[in-house]
Amino acid sequence: MQLYWAIRELMPIGGMFVDCGANCGLMGLLARQYRQARVLFIEPHPRLAATVEANIRLNGFGESCELAQCAASDGDGEVEFYEDPEEDGSHSIHKDWSGGMRLLGKVKCARLANLLTEKRVTNVHFLKIDTEGNDLAVLRGAGDWLRPESIEMIYVEGSREREAICTLLESSGYIGFVRAWKNRRDAAQKQRDYERGGRVSLFMPLREKRGAQSVNAAAGDKTIQGEMLWCGKDSPTAGHLTELATK
Repeated sequence: MQLYWAIRELMPIGGMFVDCGANCGLMGLLARQYRQARVLFIEPHPRLAATVEANIRLNGFGESCELAQCAASDGDGEVEFYEDPEEDGSHSIHKDWSGGMRLLGKVKCARLANLLTEKRVTNVHFLKIDTEGNDLAVLRGAGDWLRPESIEMIYVEGSREREAICTLLESSGYIGFVRAWKNRRDAAQKQRDYERGGRVSLFMPLREKRGAQSVNAAAGDKTIQGEMLWCGKDSPTAGHLTELATK
Protein backbone atom coordinates (compact mmCIF):
# COMPACT_ATOMS: atom_id res chain seq x y z
CA MET A 1 0.00 0.00 0.00
CA GLN A 2 2.74 2.49 0.89
CA LEU A 3 4.40 2.05 -2.52
CA TYR A 4 1.10 2.79 -4.25
CA TRP A 5 0.79 5.92 -2.10
CA ALA A 6 4.38 7.01 -2.76
CA ILE A 7 3.90 6.77 -6.53
CA ARG A 8 0.71 8.82 -6.47
CA GLU A 9 1.91 11.34 -3.89
CA LEU A 10 5.61 11.81 -4.64
CA MET A 11 6.33 10.84 -8.26
CA PRO A 12 6.57 13.96 -10.45
CA ILE A 13 4.35 14.16 -13.52
CA GLY A 14 6.24 12.94 -16.58
CA GLY A 15 9.20 11.68 -14.52
CA MET A 16 11.34 8.57 -14.96
CA PHE A 17 10.28 5.46 -13.03
CA VAL A 18 12.56 2.39 -12.93
CA ASP A 19 10.74 -0.77 -11.88
CA CYS A 20 13.53 -3.11 -10.81
CA GLY A 21 12.13 -6.54 -10.09
CA ALA A 22 8.99 -5.67 -12.01
CA ASN A 23 7.18 -9.01 -11.75
CA CYS A 24 4.09 -8.46 -13.97
CA GLY A 25 4.77 -4.71 -14.10
CA LEU A 26 1.95 -3.45 -11.89
CA MET A 27 3.83 -0.64 -10.14
CA GLY A 28 5.40 0.68 -13.32
CA LEU A 29 2.01 0.61 -15.01
CA LEU A 30 0.54 2.58 -12.10
CA ALA A 31 3.33 5.16 -12.45
CA ARG A 32 2.49 5.50 -16.13
CA GLN A 33 -1.26 5.68 -15.51
CA TYR A 34 -1.26 8.10 -12.57
CA ARG A 35 1.84 10.20 -13.26
CA GLN A 36 2.38 9.85 -17.03
CA ALA A 37 5.83 8.52 -16.25
CA ARG A 38 8.38 7.10 -18.60
CA VAL A 39 9.02 3.59 -17.28
CA LEU A 40 11.90 1.14 -17.55
CA PHE A 41 10.85 -2.32 -16.40
CA ILE A 42 13.62 -4.73 -15.32
CA GLU A 43 12.53 -8.35 -14.95
CA PRO A 44 14.58 -11.55 -15.46
CA HIS A 45 11.89 -14.25 -15.30
CA PRO A 46 11.00 -15.16 -18.93
CA ARG A 47 7.28 -15.65 -18.33
CA LEU A 48 6.91 -12.53 -16.20
CA ALA A 49 8.95 -10.50 -18.70
CA ALA A 50 6.57 -11.66 -21.44
CA THR A 51 3.67 -10.55 -19.24
CA VAL A 52 5.24 -7.10 -18.84
CA GLU A 53 5.63 -6.81 -22.62
CA ALA A 54 2.00 -7.81 -23.10
CA ASN A 55 0.83 -5.28 -20.52
CA ILE A 56 2.80 -2.51 -22.20
CA ARG A 57 1.29 -3.40 -25.57
CA LEU A 58 -2.30 -3.89 -24.35
CA ASN A 59 -2.26 -0.53 -22.55
CA GLY A 60 -0.81 1.30 -25.53
CA PHE A 61 2.26 2.40 -23.55
CA GLY A 62 4.87 1.41 -26.14
CA GLU A 63 6.19 4.95 -26.66
CA SER A 64 6.82 5.56 -22.96
CA CYS A 65 7.59 2.12 -21.49
CA GLU A 66 10.43 -0.31 -22.15
CA LEU A 67 11.53 -3.69 -20.82
CA ALA A 68 15.02 -4.92 -19.97
CA GLN A 69 14.80 -8.69 -19.58
CA CYS A 70 17.60 -9.35 -17.13
CA ALA A 71 18.50 -9.40 -13.45
CA ALA A 72 19.88 -6.09 -12.23
CA SER A 73 22.91 -6.53 -9.99
CA ASP A 74 26.49 -5.36 -9.49
CA GLY A 75 28.02 -7.25 -12.41
CA ASP A 76 27.43 -8.19 -16.05
CA GLY A 77 27.10 -11.65 -17.54
CA GLU A 78 24.82 -14.56 -16.67
CA VAL A 79 23.57 -15.89 -13.37
CA GLU A 80 21.59 -18.92 -12.24
CA PHE A 81 17.97 -18.08 -11.55
CA TYR A 82 15.64 -19.95 -9.19
CA GLU A 83 11.87 -20.20 -9.32
CA ASP A 84 9.49 -20.55 -6.38
CA PRO A 85 6.71 -22.88 -7.60
CA GLU A 86 4.39 -21.77 -4.80
CA GLU A 87 4.83 -17.98 -4.83
CA ASP A 88 5.03 -16.11 -8.13
CA GLY A 89 6.58 -13.06 -6.49
CA SER A 90 9.49 -14.92 -4.89
CA HIS A 91 11.71 -15.92 -7.82
CA SER A 92 15.35 -15.05 -7.14
CA ILE A 93 18.98 -15.46 -8.11
CA HIS A 94 19.46 -16.74 -4.54
CA LYS A 95 18.71 -20.44 -4.11
CA ASP A 96 18.08 -20.00 -0.39
CA TRP A 97 15.60 -17.14 -0.76
CA SER A 98 12.64 -19.35 0.12
CA GLY A 99 11.89 -23.01 0.63
CA GLY A 100 11.39 -25.26 -2.38
CA MET A 101 13.29 -23.11 -4.87
CA ARG A 102 14.11 -24.90 -8.12
CA LEU A 103 16.63 -23.98 -10.78
CA LEU A 104 14.97 -22.37 -13.79
CA GLY A 105 18.20 -21.86 -15.74
CA LYS A 106 20.53 -18.99 -16.43
CA VAL A 107 19.41 -15.41 -17.10
CA LYS A 108 21.21 -12.31 -18.24
CA CYS A 109 22.69 -10.21 -15.44
CA ALA A 110 23.67 -6.53 -15.74
CA ARG A 111 24.93 -3.66 -13.58
CA LEU A 112 22.16 -1.18 -12.96
CA ALA A 113 24.41 1.69 -14.08
CA ASN A 114 25.03 -0.02 -17.41
CA LEU A 115 21.33 -0.66 -17.91
CA LEU A 116 20.47 2.98 -17.33
CA THR A 117 23.17 4.12 -19.73
CA GLU A 118 22.15 1.56 -22.37
CA LYS A 119 18.52 2.73 -22.21
CA ARG A 120 19.63 6.38 -22.47
CA VAL A 121 18.22 7.33 -19.11
CA THR A 122 19.52 10.73 -18.01
CA ASN A 123 18.07 10.83 -14.50
CA VAL A 124 15.71 8.72 -12.37
CA HIS A 125 12.93 10.27 -10.34
CA PHE A 126 11.80 7.04 -8.67
CA LEU A 127 13.69 3.75 -8.44
CA LYS A 128 11.75 0.78 -7.07
CA ILE A 129 13.88 -2.22 -6.03
CA ASP A 130 12.21 -5.50 -5.13
CA THR A 131 14.66 -8.18 -6.20
CA GLU A 132 14.10 -10.95 -3.68
CA GLY A 133 17.32 -10.76 -1.69
CA ASN A 134 19.52 -8.99 -4.25
CA ASP A 135 18.70 -5.38 -3.35
CA LEU A 136 22.13 -4.49 -1.98
CA ALA A 137 23.86 -5.74 -5.13
CA VAL A 138 21.47 -3.67 -7.25
CA LEU A 139 22.34 -0.53 -5.27
CA ARG A 140 26.06 -1.24 -5.52
CA GLY A 141 25.60 -1.75 -9.25
CA ALA A 142 24.22 1.78 -9.54
CA GLY A 143 27.79 3.07 -9.15
CA ASP A 144 28.07 6.84 -9.67
CA TRP A 145 24.31 7.03 -10.22
CA LEU A 146 23.77 6.45 -6.51
CA ARG A 147 23.30 10.06 -5.44
CA PRO A 148 20.15 12.17 -5.07
CA GLU A 149 21.11 14.33 -8.06
CA SER A 150 20.82 11.28 -10.35
CA ILE A 151 18.30 9.05 -8.55
CA GLU A 152 15.93 11.23 -6.55
CA MET A 153 13.92 8.57 -4.69
CA ILE A 154 14.60 4.91 -3.95
CA TYR A 155 12.01 2.47 -2.68
CA VAL A 156 13.75 -0.71 -1.56
CA GLU A 157 12.39 -3.89 -0.02
CA GLY A 158 15.56 -4.50 2.01
CA SER A 159 14.56 -7.87 3.42
CA ARG A 160 18.19 -9.02 3.42
CA GLU A 161 21.41 -7.10 4.28
CA ARG A 162 19.31 -4.24 5.65
CA GLU A 163 22.08 -2.69 7.72
CA ALA A 164 24.47 -2.55 4.77
CA ILE A 165 21.73 -1.02 2.59
CA CYS A 166 21.10 1.71 5.16
CA THR A 167 24.81 2.45 5.53
CA LEU A 168 25.34 2.66 1.76
CA LEU A 169 22.39 4.97 1.15
CA GLU A 170 23.15 7.24 4.09
CA SER A 171 26.76 7.60 2.92
CA SER A 172 25.46 8.47 -0.56
CA GLY A 173 23.45 11.47 0.65
CA TYR A 174 20.04 9.92 1.27
CA ILE A 175 17.73 9.98 4.27
CA GLY A 176 15.44 7.02 4.95
CA PHE A 177 11.80 6.56 5.90
CA VAL A 178 9.84 3.44 6.89
CA ARG A 179 6.16 2.65 7.03
CA ALA A 180 4.24 4.55 9.67
CA TRP A 181 1.29 2.23 10.17
CA LYS A 182 1.16 -0.23 13.06
CA ASN A 183 -0.99 -3.05 11.68
CA ARG A 184 -3.32 -3.94 8.82
CA ARG A 185 -6.27 -2.23 10.48
CA ASP A 186 -4.32 1.00 10.88
CA ALA A 187 -3.11 0.73 7.27
CA ALA A 188 -6.64 0.25 5.98
CA GLN A 189 -7.83 3.32 7.87
CA LYS A 190 -5.00 5.43 6.47
CA GLN A 191 -5.83 4.18 2.98
CA ARG A 192 -9.49 5.17 3.40
CA ASP A 193 -8.52 8.59 4.72
CA TYR A 194 -6.17 9.13 1.78
CA GLU A 195 -8.74 8.10 -0.82
CA ARG A 196 -11.16 10.59 0.76
CA GLY A 197 -8.65 13.37 0.19
CA GLY A 198 -7.09 13.46 3.64
CA ARG A 199 -3.43 14.16 4.35
CA VAL A 200 -1.99 10.99 5.80
CA SER A 201 1.46 9.87 6.82
CA LEU A 202 2.44 6.44 5.55
CA PHE A 203 6.13 6.90 6.35
CA MET A 204 8.14 7.92 9.39
CA PRO A 205 11.85 8.89 9.50
CA LEU A 206 14.34 6.16 10.20
CA ARG A 207 16.16 8.62 12.42
CA GLU A 208 13.85 10.29 14.88
CA LYS A 209 14.31 12.15 18.13
CA ARG A 210 12.58 10.92 21.25
CA GLY A 211 12.98 13.60 23.86
CA ALA A 212 16.59 14.75 23.99
CA GLN A 213 17.96 11.40 22.83
CA SER A 214 18.72 10.84 19.16
CA VAL A 215 17.76 7.30 18.21
CA ASN A 216 18.91 5.52 15.10
CA ALA A 217 15.78 3.56 14.24
CA ALA A 218 17.42 2.16 11.16
CA ALA A 219 19.44 -0.90 10.37
CA GLY A 220 19.81 -2.96 13.50
CA ASP A 221 16.42 -2.37 15.07
CA LYS A 222 14.32 -5.46 14.41
CA THR A 223 11.17 -3.59 15.41
CA ILE A 224 11.54 -1.47 12.27
CA GLN A 225 10.21 -3.65 9.49
CA GLY A 226 8.93 -3.28 5.97
CA GLU A 227 10.12 -1.54 2.87
CA MET A 228 12.10 1.68 3.01
CA LEU A 229 11.83 4.93 1.04
CA TRP A 230 14.94 7.06 0.56
CA CYS A 231 15.37 10.58 -0.81
CA GLY A 232 17.93 13.39 -0.67
CA LYS A 233 18.63 14.66 2.84
CA ASP A 234 17.70 18.25 2.05
CA SER A 235 15.16 17.54 -0.68
CA PRO A 236 11.59 18.88 -0.75
CA THR A 237 10.42 15.24 -0.59
CA ALA A 238 12.25 14.70 2.70
CA GLY A 239 10.71 17.86 4.09
CA HIS A 240 7.25 16.83 2.94
CA LEU A 241 7.50 13.35 4.45
CA THR A 242 8.87 14.72 7.72
CA GLU A 243 6.06 17.28 7.91
CA LEU A 244 3.41 14.63 7.30
CA ALA A 245 4.93 12.39 9.96
CA THR A 246 4.61 15.11 12.62
CA LYS A 247 0.89 15.66 12.06
